[in-house]
Amino acid sequence: MRYIVFLFTLLILSGCNNGDQGLLGEPGVLPEKVTELNVSPKVSKTPVGFSMSYKAEALLSNKLSYDVTNEEYITWHSSNNEVAVVNHKGIVTTVSEGDVIITATGIADDQTFSASA
Repeated sequence: MRYIVFLFTLLILSGCNNGDQGLLGEPGVLPEKVTELNVSPKVSKTPVGFSMSYKAEALLSNKLSYDVTNEEYITWHSSNNEVAVVNHKGIVTTVSEGDVIITATGIADDQTFSASA
């Protein structure tokens, strides 16, 4: 009986394989065409030494948005690392007083998208 249960379980699990492409398809591939990239918040004031999380969203051709903040194909950049630094997850830490522009950049369908705050 255990042998039959084992074979039945194996049969069910083998039917779950979708080509090792993850649950939504290939890793890092969005289900629709990207039309725009947005970064938020657009404006913020953060005390020196504190951190704030920024968010990158891809606007898709079906008018839905997809949070791509932590995707490996998004890169983050600070216009002035002496004022604020940003890590690969969009977390900005202020270093000194001043103005800085935080930019997220990504590539979808061989097209580069970029947005700043």
